[in-house]
Amino acid sequence: MQRTLVTTTLSLSLLVVLLGGCVHKPDIQQGNLVTPEMRDQLREGMSASQVRRVAGSPMLVDPFHPRQWVYAYRYRRDGEQVADYTLTVRFDEAGQVASIRGDVPPEGRHRELVRGSEARTTPTDPGQPVAPSSPAGGGGGAPQPGGGMPAPGTP
Repeated sequence: MQRTLVTTTLSLSLLVVLLGGCVHKPDIQQGNLVTPEMRDQLREGMSASQVRRVAGSPMLVDPFHPRQWVYAYRYRRDGEQVADYTLTVRFDEAGQVASIRGDVPPEGRHRELVRGSEARTTPTDPGQPVAPSSPAGGGGGAPQPGGGMPAPGTP
């Protein structure tokens, strides 16, 4: 009896320890994905509202530099960093775009980032791809122009 109890306890403990290493790591998308098409529409001399309409609300507005908007995007798949892009838009005293610096994904790469490398399928209808913005797809997708509230301290 005693031996069976010890064996069972040790077996269950070993099973718990081994299964603890099999943790699911979800895909994580953070920030604003500015596509090459959005970047091509941004021009020096645009107003803050025009920039917001094209690229969405900025991810970061530094309270010490309110005329600088940062669009940052990071994507992790299976715990590994897959993409890291940062685009910085600076405004002059008149509230017009003075400079645009940073990087965006190469043409076509942003579609892969939004969808993931493999097309997802629904369990109820095998073989049918799930749109990234549908509820079954888990959200995601490119930011919609004009969305969001103005950031505090924006020009």
